[in-house]
Amino acid sequence: ASQTKEIQTIESRYYEKRASLRREVAGANRELADALMADMAFGREAQQATNHVERGLGDLQRATVLYVLEVRDVLNPEQQTIYDRKVREVLTTSATPRP
Repeated sequence: ASQTKEIQTIESRYYEKRASLRREVAGANRELADALMADMAFGREAQQATNHVERGLGDLQRATVLYVLEVRDVLNPEQQTIYDRKVREVLTTSATPRP
C-alpha cells in the first residue's frame, strides 16, 4: 500500500511535468510552422524553432527517464528485475522501425 501511494505521488508529479513539456513542444511546433509559412526556407527563424522543438523533446525524454528511475527506486529487488525487463522491452520495441 505504501509503495502504491509513493508511486502515485511520483506519477502525479511526472504527469504534470509531461503535460507542461508537451505544451512547450506544441508551441515550438507552432513557431516552426509560422517560420516555414513566412518564407518556406530553413532560415534563421526556422532553425531557432527547430532548436526549440529539439530542446523540448530532449527535456521530455529526460523527465521520462527520471520518472522511470524514480519509480524503480520504490520497488524491491524482485520487482526491479521485472520492471527493468519491461522498460527494456518498451524501449527496444518502440525503437524498432515499422514497415
